[in-house]
Amino acid sequence: MGKDTIQPTPIDADEYEQFRLFVADVHGRVRGHLATELENALREYRESYYGGDRLKRIEDDIATIKANIADAEADGGATPQAASEANSTRPRDLRKPAANQPRGAKVDYLIDEFASGDSGTFHTNALRSVIDEEYGFGDDTASEYIDLIIERLDAVEDPEIDSVYLFGDAIDERMVELEQDAKDELDDLS
Repeated sequence: MGKDTIQPTPIDADEYEQFRLFVADVHGRVRGHLATELENALREYRESYYGGDRLKRIEDDIATIKANIADAEADGGATPQAASEANSTRPRDLRKPAANQPRGAKVDYLIDEFASGDSGTFHTNALRSVIDEEYGFGDDTASEYIDLIIERLDAVEDPEIDSVYLFGDAIDERMVELEQDAKDELDDLS
């Protein structure tokens, strides 16, 4: 076989027979499946013993697979508190897409978190701060997210203030201000 094997320690005969019946019931026969199922059972027990959440691991694996298949732009990433959240007892924000979800879902979430409401303004540094806090992406990835959010909001850069963007009704309001300022300057020149 080429695989290292070990003779198991003696176990209760009734428990062993119940496990063999379980394997036969699941696979239709024991031969060729008993060793695999024993290894799976031992692995599952060992991994769950120290508080591992099997369902959470499965959900994360499925989310990763879906992200890679469904959206070529899935970037993975990592949450800054990923290690501490695994042992955390505080509830996770269920609206927040995991770092391994498609970019579109994360962009929508970031817009909801940062630019709530129908219109407003934002500075790219403030937006970068929110992106870093929520996902901890590197500079290049964070810049890509800023560009995606600007595009999704149809935001335009303020003509007088560097790195400040306007979106929604704020664009019209700013245009009225600029037109009024221009009109006032023309009146002063007259």
